[in-house]
Amino acid sequence: MGHYAASQRAAHQILDNPKIFEDPFALRIIGAEAESRLRSGLAQFQKPAERDLRAFMAVRNRYAEDELARSIQMGVRQYVILGAGLDTFAYRNPFPFLRVFEVDHPATQAWKRSCLEKAAIPIPPSVTYVSVDLARPTLSNALRESGFKSDELTFVSFIGVVRYLSWEILESVLSSIVSLVPAGSELVFDFAPPSSLRQRLRAGAWSGVRDDETHRRVLAVLACGSNDHAVPPSIPST
Repeated sequence: MGHYAASQRAAHQILDNPKIFEDPFALRIIGAEAESRLRSGLAQFQKPAERDLRAFMAVRNRYAEDELARSIQMGVRQYVILGAGLDTFAYRNPFPFLRVFEVDHPATQAWKRSCLEKAAIPIPPSVTYVSVDLARPTLSNALRESGFKSDELTFVSFIGVVRYLSWEILESVLSSIVSLVPAGSELVFDFAPPSSLRQRLRAGAWSGVRDDETHRRVLAVLACGSNDHAVPPSIPST
């Protein structure tokens, strides 16, 4: 989760009531200057497209953490966050027995740790930073070297990342996860449709309700985008 997504989560804490997703660190982690800019420019976050996109981001994170909580009741004891960015779960983790592995590019992790330090958010012993460039096939080894246990049930979050990956890289990451975790583990991720389908939706070429409000909400979700290669070649694009 990059700075834009983190800012949307911070805006959600200020503007939306009731909240879909509670995050007590959302404002602190973006930094004092970014928070000040956000508070002075709240009008831009009230635009219809911004509101819908913010709701989408809040829902996907709420869903992921709700599913994580459910999986913990089934025995999960490890949580892997792929492309963690400024995600704050590890710092408000309510499960003392849950190990959290934050996977991200080394430069992104250095930036995040700087944000945490400036915000005086302590790093708990339950979190492990796994420095990996997902474009390189090193995920499995990096997790194992970081203390990840392949025989323990695991929950994997892959939120806000898939849209940036080519199909080849995505396939490599998913294959690595499958090879690492035992049966009964779970993965949650988001994705967007290929460009051809997005074009049809933008033109209103879908069956069912076609009123302006529905059209606007569909466009807001599609604004998240996706590159064409993030869809398997074997899946028709029409």
